[in-house]
Amino acid sequence: LSLANPIQFDIRCLFNTTEAYGDFIIVGLLALIFQQTLVIAAAVSIANEREERSIGLLFHKASGSLFKIVTGKGILYFILFSIYTFFFFNFHFLLYKIPFNGSMFLLTVVTQIQIAVLFLLGCIIGTFFRQKLFALIFLAFMSYPVFLLSGYSWPQEAFPELIKIMSYMLPQTWYFNIYVSIAQEGGGLPNVFPHIVNILCLGSVFALILWLRMMSLHKKTCIKN
Repeated sequence: LSLANPIQFDIRCLFNTTEAYGDFIIVGLLALIFQQTLVIAAAVSIANEREERSIGLLFHKASGSLFKIVTGKGILYFILFSIYTFFFFNFHFLLYKIPFNGSMFLLTVVTQIQIAVLFLLGCIIGTFFRQKLFALIFLAFMSYPVFLLSGYSWPQEAFPELIKIMSYMLPQTWYFNIYVSIAQEGGGLPNVFPHIVNILCLGSVFALILWLRMMSLHKKTCIKN
């Protein structure tokens, strides 16, 4: 037997120590839920302004400052989802007995950045809908495709090039890369810093697009009035 099989393999899972797909996927699904809930809330908020035709009034109350509008709406969501993040990281891992190998503080900081970027994304999506119900339906059906594109449940290496490029345009993709690196692989700031930069770059692009869309809607409102 020793001659037929001279090398004894010792196979151990490095990152998914429980070797269970459920333990691996449940945390990602929970993270997706809170992210998509934030995007939906932001989109519905802006779509509701369009439905009630109050974009002009919104700018009037904010003295024409888009920064005040985004900050005023964003602070509430930031606080609410920051509280949710606290419970998510401190109780869900313990509840499901899933090991956490990295820095909880680093992942929390990254999540705060992600909350701000996703809020901008949600606001952009909301500007394209005249009714909040349609925005809600659209984003509800987009949740599962976003999860697949993120590369969390399916490796990005297996994606066609076009799909891979589309996935890079989603902040969720870079967040899940950070998420896996910190929580499961025990990665630190040097390991996830490039992904953080990508999230910040997307946030800058989203801010510009949101500014253009809101100014366009404001001008249309002024012309109609």
